Formats: sequence, structure tokens, C-alpha cells
Amino acid sequence: MEPRLLIRTAASRLTVRYVLSLLVIAMLLVGGQALVQYDLGIQATDSHVINIAGRQRMLSQRLAKAALAIRFAADPGTRNMRVVELDNVVTLWAQCQQGLRNGDASLGLPGNNSYRVRTLFASIEPQHQIIVDAAHSLVTSVRDQQARSTPDPGWSPYVQRILEEETSYLPGMDAIVTAYDRESVARVSRLRSTELVLLIVALCVLVLEGLFIFRPAVKQIFNAFDELAAAQSYISSQSFEIAERDRAIEMGQGEIARQQDHLASLESRLIEVNTMLRR
Repeated sequence: MEPRLLIRTAASRLTVRYVLSLLVIAMLLVGGQALVQYDLGIQATDSHVINIAGRQRMLSQRLAKAALAIRFAADPGTRNMRVVELDNVVTLWAQCQQGLRNGDASLGLPGNNSYRVRTLFASIEPQHQIIVDAAHSLVTSVRDQQARSTPDPGWSPYVQRILEEETSYLPGMDAIVTAYDRESVARVSRLRSTELVLLIVALCVLVLEGLFIFRPAVKQIFNAFDELAAAQSYISSQSFEIAERDRAIEMGQGEIARQQDHLASLESRLIEVNTMLRR
């Protein structure tokens, strides 16, 4: 193979291998970035879910406090304000509970819970439903009593039921928040492990690229240059020999020309001699 063609071939192979290696590295980077962005989105959702779940504990305590305030309100105005508060709190509390369990786009809750979290929610669902029913019954009873202006019709059972079930609901909700937090931490740990694996793979690709792409390609290029130098040296030696032969041919042609001139002078003398003899 001609040296120039060999160099072109080596350069073409180097280009193809280099492009392929860059594509591999680019795919690793894009895949890693996509995975990181996906996990970051999950982390943002996790933070929101944990925040809502933690707020559920606060809302359950606020609900119990509002029920007690209704029971022991000193005047109708204060009692009515607490009724409005209880009605709003129990509505939000129930909505968030269902959103955490089944998802709610308006609250930004995906509802994709693990088996552990679903089990925990199922364990506190009876307490949750009893509290919701008791709170609604308490609100309805107070408003009916205010409309009739009759004495206390017996709100204590509703308040007592809310307080009893709230003490059972809180530990279950604490366990759910803890489970959410542990799952979030586990996802962060997996993300770190994945990033480490991608980094190791990228470094391995770079090492393999140096060993099996650049090193052989550079060796081929050096060999091609050596062959090109040898060819140039051979061409120079052949040129020198050709020049020597040309020089020898020129010298021979000069000698022939001199001999021809000498013969011509001899012929001229013979002619002169013959002419003299004839006279």
C-alpha cells in the first residue's frame, strides 16, 4: 500500500473510532443527566409529599383543639368561629389524606406509594374515617342547635370520639412520615450509587479509548510516516542514479559528437588529397 494511502486509511480509522467513542461518552452523559433530572424531580415530589404528610399530624391536632374549643366556648360568637374552623380543617384534612393515598393533581400528590406506606395508610383509615364522621356530626349538631337556639344537645360524645381516635391516628401518621423519609433517603442513596457507576463507566471508556483507539491509531500513523520516509529516501537514491546515468549519457553523446567531428575532418582531408592527386 502506498504511504500516502496508508496515512489516509489510518486517519480515517482514527476518525471513525474517535467519533464512536465520543458517541458512547455522550450517551453516558445524556443518560446520566436524564437519570439525575428524573431523580431530582422525584426528590422534589418527595419533599412535597413529606411536607403534606407532616402537616396531616398538625391538622389532626388542630381539629381536636377546635372540637374542644366548640365544647367549651364561652359565647355563641366564639363557638361559631370554631365551628367554621373545624369545618375547614376537617375538609382539608380529609382531602389531603385521600390525596396522599390515591393521588391528587390539585395538591401535587402523585399517590404512587410503596406497599409499606399503603399498608400504614390502611391501618389508620378506620381512625381517620371515624374522626371525619364525628367532626361532620359535631358541626351539623352545633349549627342545628344554633338555628333552634336550644341548649347543648350533647356534643361531648363527638368531641370524645375525636380525641380518642386522634391519639391512635397520630402514631400511625408518624410511621407514615418516617416511611416516606426513609424511602426518600434510599432514593438519594441509589442516585449517588448510579452517578458513581456512570462515572466509573465513563472513565473505563476513556481508558479503553486510549488503549484500543488512540494507541493503535498513533502507531499506524508512525508506521506510515516511517514508510513514507523510506519511500522518499528510495526515490532520492533512484533520482541520484538516474541523474548519474543522464550525466554519463551526456558525456557519451559528447564523445560521439567529437568522433563525428573528427571523422568529418578526415573525410575533408581525403577529399583534398584526392583532388590534389587528380591534378
